[in-house]
Amino acid sequence: MKREFDYLKLPPSLVCREIMDLLSAIHEYKGKQDLYVEARADVLTHLLEVARTQSTGSSNRIEGIYTSEERLKAIMQERTKPRSRPEEEIAGYRGKESKPPIYTILPGSTA
Repeated sequence: MKREFDYLKLPPSLVCREIMDLLSAIHEYKGKQDLYVEARADVLTHLLEVARTQSTGSSNRIEGIYTSEERLKAIMQERTKPRSRPEEEIAGYRGKESKPPIYTILPGSTA
């Protein structure tokens, strides 16, 4: 038995004032977020790089791979080549970190 939903005839319980207020608030905040992303893309890109580096460092420490913060940053920013197998493991995280949805809309972002 196949069910069908007629989007033109919504049940009254779905179109109550509370739900409409929430939908309006979501729409308003999304507009504000878009403006913030455009205006502060440099800050958000920097925060993303810091979060990725910290996440990679933490993940590797859990696996028993240690390096200095300076080396970690240099490896993650591709400013230096790995010197050892553990550093190669760290470098392997560069392309594997998942990208948050906001990252795909940052102007001038790379990776």
